[in-house]
Amino acid sequence: LNVDDRIALSLKTSSEQLAKAIHDHQADIASETLASTVTDESYAFSVEVSVEGESLSISLEKAPS
Repeated sequence: LNVDDRIALSLKTSSEQLAKAIHDHQADIASETLASTVTDESYAFSVEVSVEGESLSISLEKAPS
């Protein structure tokens, strides 16, 4: 990926609080990450992280041109 590439971003969590925050801030997340979409699908590159003790799966791929 190049720094100016658009991505398809996936954010998955079982935490209701974290899912609400993602939903409430989806436009900001997309804008800041150059994501053309923010979904809960799985993509090629992925990582599991912890956000304030809650599990979050982040995955992405280069968005089609």
